[in-house]
Amino acid sequence: MRLFQLRRQSVAIQLLIFLCLYFLCSLLLLVVLSGLAQVLHIDFAQISAKKTALNTQETIGILSITTLNQVLTFLLPALLFIYLIPERPKAFLSFKPVQGQSILWVILLSLGLLSLILGSTPLIQSLPFGKAADSLQEQRKQLESSMLQMKTIGDLLVRIGVIALVPAICEEVFFRGIVQRFTNSFIKNPVWSIVAVSIFFASFHGSVYNFLPVAIAGFVLGLVYHYTGNIWYNIILHFFNNAIQVVQVYLISKHPEMDIEAFPIAIAVSMMLIGGVIVYIAFKQTVKGKTPSPKLWGMSYINNHPNPNLS
Repeated sequence: MRLFQLRRQSVAIQLLIFLCLYFLCSLLLLVVLSGLAQVLHIDFAQISAKKTALNTQETIGILSITTLNQVLTFLLPALLFIYLIPERPKAFLSFKPVQGQSILWVILLSLGLLSLILGSTPLIQSLPFGKAADSLQEQRKQLESSMLQMKTIGDLLVRIGVIALVPAICEEVFFRGIVQRFTNSFIKNPVWSIVAVSIFFASFHGSVYNFLPVAIAGFVLGLVYHYTGNIWYNIILHFFNNAIQVVQVYLISKHPEMDIEAFPIAIAVSMMLIGGVIVYIAFKQTVKGKTPSPKLWGMSYINNHPNPNLS
């Protein structure tokens, strides 16, 4: 038995240690990125502001930043925290067998969620958030455009891995597996706990204009995790939500006539309504027959009783 077991500390102390782990892993990211910049002989700040096509070295750099950021700031602190509890990651994060039919419903749920998000985006972007917000949004679009320069199927597969698969795993483990569990410990109402996490989730994506769409996605992801009690469904939903958008950009690059700068308001509202209906139906079918997380589910805190999930 380990001398130090985090589960024997109060939830507040557990949260403090988790924040320290996050801070230390963020510092590690800065050190690693500094070394990577030296190896590749590139300036990451200039890449972010660059308006022309990236060369091979710069492309490797920006994709490396994205992957390292996900692994070091989200996945690593979460796994270290679970190790210190100590519990097995599979049991703690609720990795359980999935049902084939449920996967199909999750894919349909991702399509409905994407319709809901795409419909809300032009409505939100029409709002006056100010020049500072516009400038940040333009920088974000430029960075995304640089990352999504794809000429071949190989380029597409790499982007799906970096932009869809890696975030689906890392962000779900961090936000749903750890953060949502913490909020459940402090906010006893599961729905309000999920709302809090979705706001926190959206704030990490750094855009005023994308805040509400990301928060909506975060809310749905939180509901799926709570009512299925299985993080695999979250990872699948998150993956398809991102992957479909990457494929969309690739297809538009091959067929520019498919690009639509902005939807008319009527179409945007229709997309939101249709998407909302699909999300509702697909969500109900996804969680059907699943065992939800307990109402008061949160971080474990025990004094004398052994944990069955002890490593």
